[in-house]
Amino acid sequence: MEGAPWKGFEPLNQAQWKELALRGLRGTTWEELSPPRRDGWDVPIRVDPQDPLAQPVGLPDRSICPPSQGQMWQVQQTLNEPKSLMQALMHGVEGLRISEAAQQTHGLGKLLDGVYLDMVDVHLDGPEATGLLRDLVERELSPEHFTGSCSRDILQAFDAGELARHVEAWGAAFPRLLTWGCDAAPWLDAGVSLVDALSAVVSGWDAGVDALEKEGISFDLAIAQCTVRWSVGSEVLIESSALRALRMLWSKWLSHRHQPHRPLWIDARTSTRNFVLHQPEDNLLRTTVSSYAAVLGGADGIETLPHDFRLGVDSESSRRCARNIQHLLREESALHLTFDPLQGSHVSEYLTNSVVQRAWGQYLKDAESGGWLELLEGGEWHQRVARGRIEGGTLFLPNDVQRGEDVMPENPASPIYYADLNA
Repeated sequence: MEGAPWKGFEPLNQAQWKELALRGLRGTTWEELSPPRRDGWDVPIRVDPQDPLAQPVGLPDRSICPPSQGQMWQVQQTLNEPKSLMQALMHGVEGLRISEAAQQTHGLGKLLDGVYLDMVDVHLDGPEATGLLRDLVERELSPEHFTGSCSRDILQAFDAGELARHVEAWGAAFPRLLTWGCDAAPWLDAGVSLVDALSAVVSGWDAGVDALEKEGISFDLAIAQCTVRWSVGSEVLIESSALRALRMLWSKWLSHRHQPHRPLWIDARTSTRNFVLHQPEDNLLRTTVSSYAAVLGGADGIETLPHDFRLGVDSESSRRCARNIQHLLREESALHLTFDPLQGSHVSEYLTNSVVQRAWGQYLKDAESGGWLELLEGGEWHQRVARGRIEGGTLFLPNDVQRGEDVMPENPASPIYYADLNA
Protein backbone atom coordinates (compact mmCIF):
# COMPACT_ATOMS: atom_id res chain seq x y z
CA MET A 1 0.00 0.00 0.00
CA GLU A 2 1.57 3.24 -1.21
CA GLY A 3 2.44 5.69 1.57
CA ALA A 4 1.44 3.33 4.40
CA PRO A 5 2.66 4.95 7.66
CA TRP A 6 3.79 1.65 9.23
CA LYS A 7 6.40 1.23 6.51
CA GLY A 8 8.47 3.90 8.25
CA PHE A 9 9.23 1.63 11.21
CA GLU A 10 12.52 -0.24 11.34
CA PRO A 11 12.26 -4.04 10.96
CA LEU A 12 12.34 -5.77 14.36
CA ASN A 13 13.50 -9.31 15.03
CA GLN A 14 12.74 -11.28 18.18
CA ALA A 15 16.03 -10.49 19.90
CA GLN A 16 15.50 -6.75 19.38
CA TRP A 17 11.90 -7.02 20.58
CA LYS A 18 13.01 -8.85 23.74
CA GLU A 19 15.65 -6.20 24.45
CA LEU A 20 13.07 -3.41 24.17
CA ALA A 21 10.55 -5.34 26.26
CA LEU A 22 13.09 -5.96 29.04
CA ARG A 23 13.98 -2.27 29.03
CA GLY A 24 10.32 -1.47 29.47
CA LEU A 25 10.07 -3.66 32.57
CA ARG A 26 12.16 -1.09 34.48
CA GLY A 27 13.91 -3.50 36.79
CA THR A 28 11.12 -6.06 37.27
CA THR A 29 11.30 -9.59 35.87
CA TRP A 30 9.00 -11.72 33.75
CA GLU A 31 8.37 -13.95 36.77
CA GLU A 32 7.21 -11.00 38.87
CA LEU A 33 4.70 -10.07 36.20
CA SER A 34 3.17 -13.57 36.20
CA PRO A 35 2.67 -14.62 39.85
CA PRO A 36 1.60 -18.21 40.52
CA ARG A 37 -2.12 -18.89 40.28
CA ARG A 38 -4.01 -20.59 43.06
CA ASP A 39 -5.46 -23.15 40.63
CA GLY A 40 -2.01 -24.35 39.55
CA TRP A 41 -2.14 -23.14 35.95
CA ASP A 42 1.13 -21.86 34.53
CA VAL A 43 0.23 -18.87 32.33
CA PRO A 44 3.51 -17.13 31.49
CA ILE A 45 3.73 -13.58 30.19
CA ARG A 46 5.96 -14.84 27.39
CA VAL A 47 6.69 -18.31 26.03
CA ASP A 48 10.04 -19.41 24.71
CA PRO A 49 9.40 -20.47 21.09
CA GLN A 50 12.06 -23.17 21.52
CA ASP A 51 10.29 -24.77 24.49
CA PRO A 52 9.17 -28.30 23.48
CA LEU A 53 5.77 -27.63 25.05
CA ALA A 54 5.30 -24.60 22.80
CA GLN A 55 5.73 -26.55 19.57
CA PRO A 56 2.63 -26.89 17.35
CA VAL A 57 1.07 -30.33 17.56
CA GLY A 58 -2.23 -29.71 15.82
CA LEU A 59 -5.78 -30.60 16.75
CA PRO A 60 -6.93 -34.14 15.88
CA ASP A 61 -9.87 -34.45 13.49
CA ARG A 62 -13.24 -33.44 14.90
CA SER A 63 -16.44 -35.45 14.64
CA ILE A 64 -18.71 -32.83 13.09
CA CYS A 65 -16.68 -32.26 9.90
CA PRO A 66 -13.23 -32.77 8.33
CA PRO A 67 -10.56 -30.03 8.62
CA SER A 68 -11.20 -28.99 5.03
CA GLN A 69 -14.60 -27.62 6.10
CA GLY A 70 -13.16 -25.32 8.75
CA GLN A 71 -14.29 -24.96 12.35
CA MET A 72 -17.99 -25.73 12.04
CA TRP A 73 -20.07 -26.34 15.15
CA GLN A 74 -23.66 -27.24 15.98
CA VAL A 75 -25.80 -24.54 17.62
CA GLN A 76 -27.60 -26.26 20.50
CA GLN A 77 -30.27 -25.18 22.97
CA THR A 78 -32.25 -26.83 25.76
CA LEU A 79 -36.01 -26.50 25.18
CA ASN A 80 -38.82 -27.54 27.50
CA GLU A 81 -41.99 -26.48 25.64
CA PRO A 82 -43.26 -27.46 22.16
CA LYS A 83 -43.81 -23.81 21.24
CA SER A 84 -40.33 -22.68 22.28
CA LEU A 85 -38.85 -25.70 20.51
CA MET A 86 -40.38 -24.76 17.18
CA GLN A 87 -39.37 -21.12 17.69
CA ALA A 88 -35.77 -22.17 18.26
CA LEU A 89 -35.75 -24.27 15.09
CA MET A 90 -36.97 -21.30 13.07
CA HIS A 91 -34.16 -19.23 14.59
CA GLY A 92 -31.33 -21.52 13.55
CA VAL A 93 -30.93 -24.13 16.32
CA GLU A 94 -29.37 -27.28 14.87
CA GLY A 95 -29.23 -29.46 17.99
CA LEU A 96 -32.32 -29.73 20.21
CA ARG A 97 -31.59 -30.58 23.84
CA ILE A 98 -34.68 -31.88 25.63
CA SER A 99 -34.62 -32.23 29.40
CA GLU A 100 -35.90 -35.30 31.21
CA ALA A 101 -38.56 -33.16 32.90
CA ALA A 102 -39.85 -31.93 29.52
CA GLN A 103 -40.01 -35.50 28.19
CA GLN A 104 -42.08 -36.59 31.17
CA THR A 105 -44.35 -33.53 31.08
CA HIS A 106 -45.14 -33.36 27.37
CA GLY A 107 -43.99 -36.67 25.93
CA LEU A 108 -41.43 -36.86 23.16
CA GLY A 109 -44.13 -37.39 20.53
CA LYS A 110 -45.68 -33.98 21.22
CA LEU A 111 -42.34 -32.25 21.51
CA LEU A 112 -41.09 -33.61 18.17
CA ASP A 113 -44.38 -33.22 16.32
CA GLY A 114 -43.66 -31.37 13.09
CA VAL A 115 -39.88 -31.57 13.49
CA TYR A 116 -37.97 -32.76 10.41
CA LEU A 117 -35.56 -35.12 12.13
CA ASP A 118 -33.37 -35.44 9.06
CA MET A 119 -32.49 -31.74 9.47
CA VAL A 120 -31.73 -31.55 13.20
CA ASP A 121 -30.00 -33.55 15.96
CA VAL A 122 -31.92 -34.43 19.12
CA HIS A 123 -30.09 -34.70 22.44
CA LEU A 124 -32.15 -36.43 25.13
CA ASP A 125 -30.97 -35.68 28.65
CA GLY A 126 -31.40 -38.42 31.24
CA PRO A 127 -33.81 -40.88 29.60
CA GLU A 128 -33.98 -44.61 30.31
CA ALA A 129 -34.16 -47.33 27.64
CA THR A 130 -37.78 -48.18 28.47
CA GLY A 131 -41.05 -46.54 27.47
CA LEU A 132 -39.36 -43.65 25.68
CA LEU A 133 -37.54 -45.96 23.32
CA ARG A 134 -40.70 -47.98 22.63
CA ASP A 135 -42.55 -44.76 21.82
CA LEU A 136 -39.91 -43.74 19.30
CA VAL A 137 -39.83 -47.16 17.65
CA GLU A 138 -43.65 -47.21 17.36
CA ARG A 139 -43.48 -43.88 15.56
CA GLU A 140 -41.40 -45.68 12.89
CA LEU A 141 -38.65 -43.10 12.91
CA SER A 142 -35.94 -43.72 10.35
CA PRO A 143 -32.81 -45.04 12.14
CA GLU A 144 -30.70 -42.99 9.73
CA HIS A 145 -32.60 -39.78 10.45
CA PHE A 146 -32.71 -39.91 14.24
CA THR A 147 -29.29 -38.58 15.22
CA GLY A 148 -27.92 -36.89 18.31
CA SER A 149 -27.44 -38.39 21.75
CA CYS A 150 -29.19 -40.27 24.53
CA SER A 151 -26.15 -40.54 26.72
CA ARG A 152 -25.71 -42.38 30.01
CA ASP A 153 -23.21 -40.50 32.15
CA ILE A 154 -20.22 -42.52 33.38
CA LEU A 155 -19.02 -39.82 35.81
CA GLN A 156 -21.68 -40.90 38.31
CA ALA A 157 -22.25 -44.18 40.08
CA PHE A 158 -23.49 -46.67 37.46
CA ASP A 159 -24.45 -50.31 37.07
CA ALA A 160 -22.58 -52.14 34.29
CA GLY A 161 -25.60 -54.26 33.36
CA GLU A 162 -27.96 -51.28 33.10
CA LEU A 163 -25.37 -49.36 31.07
CA ALA A 164 -24.99 -52.26 28.63
CA ARG A 165 -28.76 -52.68 28.25
CA HIS A 166 -29.11 -48.95 27.55
CA VAL A 167 -26.32 -48.97 24.95
CA GLU A 168 -27.60 -52.15 23.28
CA ALA A 169 -31.26 -51.11 23.15
CA TRP A 170 -30.74 -47.60 21.85
CA GLY A 171 -27.87 -48.62 19.58
CA ALA A 172 -29.94 -51.37 17.96
CA ALA A 173 -32.88 -49.05 17.26
CA PHE A 174 -30.90 -45.93 16.32
CA PRO A 175 -27.28 -46.81 15.48
CA ARG A 176 -26.26 -43.20 14.79
CA LEU A 177 -27.21 -42.10 18.31
CA LEU A 178 -24.47 -41.51 20.92
CA THR A 179 -25.51 -43.55 23.94
CA TRP A 180 -22.91 -43.13 26.70
CA GLY A 181 -20.12 -40.83 27.76
CA CYS A 182 -18.70 -38.49 30.36
CA ASP A 183 -20.62 -35.40 31.48
CA ALA A 184 -17.98 -33.22 33.16
CA ALA A 185 -20.13 -30.07 33.02
CA PRO A 186 -21.80 -30.36 36.46
CA TRP A 187 -18.48 -31.16 38.13
CA LEU A 188 -16.80 -28.18 36.48
CA ASP A 189 -19.64 -25.92 37.57
CA ALA A 190 -19.26 -27.40 41.07
CA GLY A 191 -15.71 -26.04 41.13
CA VAL A 192 -13.42 -28.96 40.24
CA SER A 193 -10.22 -27.92 38.46
CA LEU A 194 -9.84 -28.34 34.72
CA VAL A 195 -6.92 -30.77 35.09
CA ASP A 196 -8.86 -32.93 37.56
CA ALA A 197 -11.88 -32.91 35.24
CA LEU A 198 -9.77 -33.92 32.23
CA SER A 199 -8.11 -36.80 34.07
CA ALA A 200 -11.52 -37.92 35.37
CA VAL A 201 -12.93 -38.01 31.84
CA VAL A 202 -10.07 -40.25 30.68
CA SER A 203 -10.64 -42.51 33.69
CA GLY A 204 -14.34 -42.50 32.79
CA TRP A 205 -13.56 -43.78 29.30
CA ASP A 206 -11.72 -46.70 30.88
CA ALA A 207 -14.59 -47.42 33.26
CA GLY A 208 -17.22 -47.25 30.53
CA VAL A 209 -15.39 -49.37 27.97
CA ASP A 210 -14.36 -51.98 30.53
CA ALA A 211 -17.95 -52.26 31.81
CA LEU A 212 -19.36 -52.61 28.29
CA GLU A 213 -16.74 -55.17 27.23
CA LYS A 214 -17.56 -57.30 30.28
CA GLU A 215 -21.19 -57.30 29.08
CA GLY A 216 -20.22 -58.44 25.59
CA ILE A 217 -20.08 -55.12 23.74
CA SER A 218 -16.95 -54.71 21.63
CA PHE A 219 -14.44 -51.89 22.10
CA ASP A 220 -15.10 -50.56 18.57
CA LEU A 221 -18.86 -50.38 19.15
CA ALA A 222 -18.39 -48.81 22.57
CA ILE A 223 -16.15 -45.95 21.46
CA ALA A 224 -18.29 -45.32 18.37
CA GLN A 225 -21.15 -44.31 20.70
CA CYS A 226 -19.11 -42.27 23.19
CA THR A 227 -19.46 -38.53 23.78
CA VAL A 228 -18.25 -35.91 26.26
CA ARG A 229 -20.03 -32.86 27.64
CA TRP A 230 -17.93 -29.97 28.94
CA SER A 231 -18.53 -26.66 30.69
CA VAL A 232 -16.59 -23.66 29.35
CA GLY A 233 -15.68 -20.63 31.48
CA SER A 234 -14.62 -17.16 30.43
CA GLU A 235 -10.79 -17.30 30.57
CA VAL A 236 -10.43 -17.67 26.82
CA LEU A 237 -6.85 -18.95 26.54
CA ILE A 238 -7.19 -21.44 29.38
CA GLU A 239 -10.69 -22.69 28.51
CA SER A 240 -9.95 -23.10 24.81
CA SER A 241 -6.68 -24.87 25.63
CA ALA A 242 -8.54 -27.25 27.96
CA LEU A 243 -10.96 -28.16 25.16
CA ARG A 244 -8.10 -28.72 22.73
CA ALA A 245 -6.40 -30.84 25.39
CA LEU A 246 -9.56 -32.93 25.79
CA ARG A 247 -9.50 -33.91 22.13
CA MET A 248 -5.77 -34.63 22.24
CA LEU A 249 -6.25 -36.79 25.34
CA TRP A 250 -8.85 -38.84 23.48
CA SER A 251 -6.34 -39.52 20.71
CA LYS A 252 -3.62 -40.32 23.27
CA TRP A 253 -5.97 -42.64 25.17
CA LEU A 254 -6.87 -44.56 21.99
CA SER A 255 -3.16 -45.03 21.25
CA HIS A 256 -2.65 -46.16 24.85
CA ARG A 257 -5.36 -48.79 24.26
CA HIS A 258 -3.62 -49.80 20.98
CA GLN A 259 -6.49 -48.49 18.86
CA PRO A 260 -6.48 -46.26 15.75
CA HIS A 261 -7.69 -42.71 16.08
CA ARG A 262 -11.31 -41.87 15.45
CA PRO A 263 -13.00 -38.51 16.16
CA LEU A 264 -14.82 -37.85 19.44
CA TRP A 265 -18.02 -35.77 19.62
CA ILE A 266 -17.61 -33.02 22.26
CA ASP A 267 -20.59 -30.96 23.43
CA ALA A 268 -19.81 -27.74 25.29
CA ARG A 269 -22.02 -25.36 27.20
CA THR A 270 -21.23 -22.09 28.88
CA SER A 271 -20.32 -22.29 32.56
CA THR A 272 -22.53 -20.89 35.32
CA ARG A 273 -19.71 -20.42 37.83
CA ASN A 274 -19.37 -16.68 37.26
CA PHE A 275 -23.08 -15.94 36.73
CA VAL A 276 -24.55 -13.14 38.83
CA LEU A 277 -28.13 -13.29 40.09
CA HIS A 278 -29.24 -9.71 40.61
CA GLN A 279 -28.08 -8.11 37.35
CA PRO A 280 -28.46 -11.00 34.90
CA GLU A 281 -27.84 -8.81 31.84
CA ASP A 282 -24.20 -8.68 32.96
CA ASN A 283 -24.05 -12.40 32.17
CA LEU A 284 -24.41 -11.67 28.45
CA LEU A 285 -20.75 -10.69 28.24
CA ARG A 286 -19.75 -13.80 30.19
CA THR A 287 -21.70 -16.15 27.94
CA THR A 288 -20.32 -14.44 24.84
CA VAL A 289 -16.72 -14.90 25.95
CA SER A 290 -17.38 -18.51 27.01
CA SER A 291 -19.01 -19.30 23.65
CA TYR A 292 -16.02 -17.73 21.89
CA ALA A 293 -13.66 -19.95 23.91
CA ALA A 294 -15.74 -23.03 23.04
CA VAL A 295 -15.48 -22.24 19.32
CA LEU A 296 -11.71 -21.67 19.48
CA GLY A 297 -11.31 -24.90 21.43
CA GLY A 298 -13.07 -26.89 18.72
CA ALA A 299 -16.28 -28.11 20.36
CA ASP A 300 -18.61 -29.99 17.98
CA GLY A 301 -21.79 -28.74 19.65
CA ILE A 302 -22.18 -25.57 21.74
CA GLU A 303 -25.02 -24.47 24.00
CA THR A 304 -25.01 -20.87 25.20
CA LEU A 305 -27.04 -20.69 28.39
CA PRO A 306 -29.55 -17.82 28.71
CA HIS A 307 -28.24 -14.89 30.74
CA ASP A 308 -31.17 -15.21 33.20
CA PHE A 309 -30.51 -18.93 33.71
CA ARG A 310 -30.24 -18.56 37.48
CA LEU A 311 -33.64 -16.89 37.73
CA GLY A 312 -35.29 -20.01 36.31
CA VAL A 313 -37.65 -17.96 34.13
CA ASP A 314 -36.63 -19.49 30.76
CA SER A 315 -37.85 -16.44 28.84
CA GLU A 316 -38.05 -16.34 25.04
CA SER A 317 -36.06 -13.09 24.90
CA SER A 318 -33.13 -14.59 26.84
CA ARG A 319 -33.16 -17.74 24.70
CA ARG A 320 -33.11 -15.55 21.59
CA CYS A 321 -30.12 -13.58 22.92
CA ALA A 322 -28.30 -16.85 23.64
CA ARG A 323 -28.90 -18.11 20.09
CA ASN A 324 -27.84 -14.81 18.55
CA ILE A 325 -24.49 -14.88 20.35
CA GLN A 326 -23.55 -17.98 18.35
CA HIS A 327 -25.02 -16.61 15.12
CA LEU A 328 -22.85 -13.50 15.51
CA LEU A 329 -19.75 -15.59 16.18
CA ARG A 330 -20.42 -17.53 13.01
CA GLU A 331 -22.04 -15.11 10.57
CA GLU A 332 -20.37 -11.84 11.61
CA SER A 333 -17.02 -13.02 12.99
CA ALA A 334 -16.63 -15.95 10.54
CA LEU A 335 -15.02 -18.13 13.19
CA HIS A 336 -16.20 -21.22 11.35
CA LEU A 337 -13.90 -20.75 8.38
CA THR A 338 -10.53 -21.78 9.88
CA PHE A 339 -9.85 -25.21 11.34
CA ASP A 340 -8.09 -24.95 14.71
CA PRO A 341 -7.46 -21.17 14.64
CA LEU A 342 -5.18 -21.39 17.70
CA GLN A 343 -2.72 -23.79 16.08
CA GLY A 344 0.75 -22.25 15.93
CA SER A 345 0.19 -19.83 18.81
CA HIS A 346 3.09 -20.56 21.16
CA VAL A 347 1.04 -19.58 24.23
CA SER A 348 -1.92 -21.74 23.22
CA GLU A 349 0.26 -24.69 22.29
CA TYR A 350 2.18 -24.36 25.57
CA LEU A 351 -1.01 -24.31 27.64
CA THR A 352 -2.54 -27.20 25.66
CA ASN A 353 0.52 -29.44 25.76
CA SER A 354 1.27 -28.74 29.42
CA VAL A 355 -2.28 -29.54 30.54
CA VAL A 356 -2.29 -32.73 28.44
CA GLN A 357 0.91 -33.71 30.20
CA ARG A 358 -0.50 -32.97 33.67
CA ALA A 359 -3.90 -34.59 33.08
CA TRP A 360 -2.37 -37.72 31.54
CA GLY A 361 0.02 -38.09 34.46
CA GLN A 362 -2.89 -37.79 36.90
CA TYR A 363 -4.88 -40.35 34.92
CA LEU A 364 -2.04 -42.88 35.06
CA LYS A 365 -1.75 -42.46 38.84
CA ASP A 366 -5.51 -42.87 39.23
CA ALA A 367 -5.48 -45.98 37.04
CA GLU A 368 -2.91 -47.58 39.33
CA SER A 369 -5.17 -46.80 42.31
CA GLY A 370 -8.26 -48.43 40.81
CA GLY A 371 -9.60 -45.90 38.30
CA TRP A 372 -12.73 -43.79 38.28
CA LEU A 373 -15.03 -45.95 40.39
CA GLU A 374 -12.46 -46.09 43.19
CA LEU A 375 -12.04 -42.31 43.01
CA LEU A 376 -15.78 -41.77 43.29
CA GLU A 377 -16.69 -44.43 45.83
CA GLY A 378 -13.56 -43.99 47.94
CA GLY A 379 -14.17 -40.28 48.50
CA GLU A 380 -11.02 -38.99 46.76
CA TRP A 381 -13.06 -37.37 43.98
CA HIS A 382 -15.16 -35.33 46.41
CA GLN A 383 -11.98 -34.12 48.09
CA ARG A 384 -10.76 -32.88 44.69
CA VAL A 385 -14.03 -31.05 44.15
CA ALA A 386 -13.65 -29.39 47.55
CA ARG A 387 -10.04 -28.43 46.76
CA GLY A 388 -11.11 -26.96 43.41
CA ARG A 389 -13.79 -24.86 45.11
CA ILE A 390 -11.15 -23.36 47.40
CA GLU A 391 -8.50 -22.78 44.74
CA GLY A 392 -10.72 -21.58 41.88
CA GLY A 393 -12.31 -18.24 41.09
CA THR A 394 -9.08 -16.27 40.71
CA LEU A 395 -10.65 -13.84 38.25
CA PHE A 396 -13.31 -12.69 40.67
CA LEU A 397 -11.74 -12.76 44.12
CA PRO A 398 -8.38 -11.59 45.49
CA ASN A 399 -6.01 -14.35 46.51
CA ASP A 400 -6.23 -13.61 50.24
CA VAL A 401 -10.01 -14.05 50.51
CA GLN A 402 -10.99 -16.46 53.28
CA ARG A 403 -14.00 -18.46 52.15
CA GLY A 404 -14.51 -20.36 55.39
CA GLU A 405 -14.53 -24.10 55.94
CA ASP A 406 -17.95 -24.89 54.44
CA VAL A 407 -16.82 -25.36 50.84
CA MET A 408 -18.61 -28.64 50.16
CA PRO A 409 -22.42 -28.64 49.99
CA GLU A 410 -24.57 -31.64 50.79
CA ASN A 411 -24.57 -32.49 47.07
CA PRO A 412 -20.93 -32.22 45.86
CA ALA A 413 -22.09 -31.73 42.26
CA SER A 414 -24.16 -28.63 43.02
CA PRO A 415 -22.83 -25.51 41.26
CA ILE A 416 -20.74 -22.83 42.91
CA TYR A 417 -21.22 -19.19 41.94
CA TYR A 418 -17.89 -17.45 42.45
CA ALA A 419 -19.31 -14.02 41.68
CA ASP A 420 -21.62 -14.30 44.71
CA LEU A 421 -18.78 -14.80 47.18
CA ASN A 422 -17.90 -11.74 49.23
CA ALA A 423 -14.41 -10.36 48.71
